[in-house]
Amino acid sequence: MRAFAGTTFIALLSGAAFGQAAKPAFQIADVHASAPSRLQNMQGGVLQGGRYEIRRATMLDLIKTAYGVDADTVFGGPNWLEWGRFDVIAKAPAKPSCPELHSDNPYPSPLRQCLKPRMST
Repeated sequence: MRAFAGTTFIALLSGAAFGQAAKPAFQIADVHASAPSRLQNMQGGVLQGGRYEIRRATMLDLIKTAYGVDADTVFGGPNWLEWGRFDVIAKAPAKPSCPELHSDNPYPSPLRQCLKPRMST
């Protein structure tokens, strides 16, 4: 199941690369299952030096980060949303021209663009 989740999320992120050019997106993104760790909290989620990293994030953490919602407002989905952990390492465009890519924006649009196809009905 974990391999399926990782593969699905990688396919989701790669699909964003072929999306509309007008929407902010990462140039490239690497998503993989996190290495086993005693630490259970998500780390990162900021753009620094053109690199965006999130470590040990559940899919629920990624949804919360991308859309700026509380976990209590996310309904449905399989139970691995809360226990499968992933690392996301992405590269932003060399000169981010839109505010969504700046480090002071708490809800990064490129991460939303990666999740959007999976969330739509």
